[in-house]
Amino acid sequence: MTATLQEAYRFWQKNEDPYPTHGGAIPVSPRATIASTLVKIGAADEDDCFSFASDVRSDVRDVGNPALLDKLMLSEEARQRFLTGVGTGVLSPGLLSQALQRSVPFEQNQVDGICGLLGNRNPRIRYAAMAVLDTTYMTKDRMRRLAESMSSDNEAEIRDSALAILESRHPYSRV
Repeated sequence: MTATLQEAYRFWQKNEDPYPTHGGAIPVSPRATIASTLVKIGAADEDDCFSFASDVRSDVRDVGNPALLDKLMLSEEARQRFLTGVGTGVLSPGLLSQALQRSVPFEQNQVDGICGLLGNRNPRIRYAAMAVLDTTYMTKDRMRRLAESMSSDNEAEIRDSALAILESRHPYSRV
């Protein structure tokens, strides 16, 4: 059954009408349903989950994102591949926020890499990386220093988030 599902997924991936990138009717496709079934029966491997999470179709991504987050809990290699995907824009920055909020066990060098994303040119990546500013991943002092540097960001949402972190998580506050 697994082989048949995988074959069906590949068939539809290759033969479905193209997904519109600038509006228009979204073609009907069973790929999200097939992907969901593969995940539910445990037949979606790490590569499948990365593929689902980076798919052009939002319904397939909706299946792939939680499955990929589950894989990140188990594999350091997957976590590194994930960070590369976020940094290059292959994976959604929002997925990084979700991974950090889920307390995915990133290694210290990976946390440092995420902190590097705080300076990324893409404001969506910078904003998503702000979720690393948490005591799960660093000391309060480091959080404060990084939040201070983000408090002068060009993007108002990033500045506001940095200021909120400084107000609520400052090492000398009662929180």
